Amino acid sequence: MSLRNKVISAIDSAFNKIGDLAVNAVFNDKTVSGFDFATGTIVNTTSTVTKKVVLESSISQSEGVPTIITKLITKSTGEDFSVYTQVVVNSTVYNIIKVSDDGYIVTAIIAARGK
Repeated sequence: MSLRNKVISAIDSAFNKIGDLAVNAVFNDKTVSGFDFATGTIVNTTSTVTKKVVLESSISQSEGVPTIITKLITKSTGEDFSVYTQVVVNSTVYNIIKVSDDGYIVTAIIAARGK
């Protein structure tokens, strides 16, 4: 077994062991594919993917408005997460600020307005 496969196996094992600390997250993408001149509307398609993720939360201020800034971690599957603009976790809609994928795990910085 190659070193890469051992690392991927260890990541799979870690995600299995954390159990309910990992939550379902729905990643949303809206791709604009054109404009319908007859109706005056934008033509777009929406795609979603659901992944198990781990969240690490903190609260900060953004121009006086409470904003939840969260770090999200999930297993890398070779999928391009940079195409997603929003993620929904536990009924909270987050905007995706930054995504990095090292080939093993995907880390995303996400933000939502606080309440």
